[in-house]
Amino acid sequence: MRSSRALVVLAFVGMLACSEPTVTIREQAVIEQTLTDQLRTWVRAWNNGDRDSLSAMYVQGPELTVVWVDGSVRQGWEEEELAQTSLFNSTERVNFVMQNPVQHVIDMEVALSIFSHSIDVVRLGGRRDLVRSGAGTVLWVRDHEENVWRIRMAHLSVVPTSAS
Repeated sequence: MRSSRALVVLAFVGMLACSEPTVTIREQAVIEQTLTDQLRTWVRAWNNGDRDSLSAMYVQGPELTVVWVDGSVRQGWEEEELAQTSLFNSTERVNFVMQNPVQHVIDMEVALSIFSHSIDVVRLGGRRDLVRSGAGTVLWVRDHEENVWRIRMAHLSVVPTSAS
């Protein structure tokens, strides 16, 4: 149910992306660079286990939706924060690699990032989760009070490996 709601929101954002642009070319370029930098900061925070930096990047309310690579859905910042804490408390290392980020500026308030990724997790005790590759999307909204972009919705999918 929750993941279908996330897909509806992403479809709506996609339709908005096809409408008339409301930002100038210069504004779009600045926003695209800002979001690319934000994504890199987000990935670095995951790899460093930096919970404070991660926390600052997300919308802090119940409207936040995050779909993790295992398909689980977190609704609201409280659920996401608990999931992140659980993950970091059970891991030695996370290696999250983002490739080919593309930014879609919807307007001055909303943007969408699309990228490919791979994630490798080493659990406490040395057990290693398989490297997972897939696609990612992040829906950004502008926080005017702090003049920063925050994650409103994130989705990381895994491309299934074919059997040999």
